[in-house]
Amino acid sequence: MEDLTKAEFEGRKQVLMVADFLKNSIPGFENASISSTGAQIGIRESRRIEGNYVLTKEECGSRTKV
Repeated sequence: MEDLTKAEFEGRKQVLMVADFLKNSIPGFENASISSTGAQIGIRESRRIEGNYVLTKEECGSRTKV
């Protein structure tokens, strides 16, 4: 139980760190905000960001520049 609590705390901490990085370093993220985080630690794919272009698996593996 303690390990799960620590993991949830660390996960939320990392989410805030990444959000700060995006807002301060990536153009277009200046007004971004976190709407929510998961109630429990685990893997979930209920939300995804869809951009103007979606990299394929092959492009990621071959480091293709687009």
